[in-house]
Amino acid sequence: MAKKDSINKRITDLMNEAFLMPLFFVAGVDALQEKISTMDDADVALIFGNLIPAKAIRKKVEEIQQLLNDSNANIS
Repeated sequence: MAKKDSINKRITDLMNEAFLMPLFFVAGVDALQEKISTMDDADVALIFGNLIPAKAIRKKVEEIQQLLNDSNANIS
């Protein structure tokens, strides 16, 4: 039986193979942030199967956006 690739490897491979994938990723992060900003905590947690508290989700999405913004700001 062939070993399945991890989700991280699959995402990394897609980023390298599909030239629009990074754009789709950034748009997805922006859309997720917009969506969770209008939802209450219970609904935000439900999106992730109640496995992660809403506060942690919001914080992580904000951190990802900050990393993306910092990276883009240094491109010349």
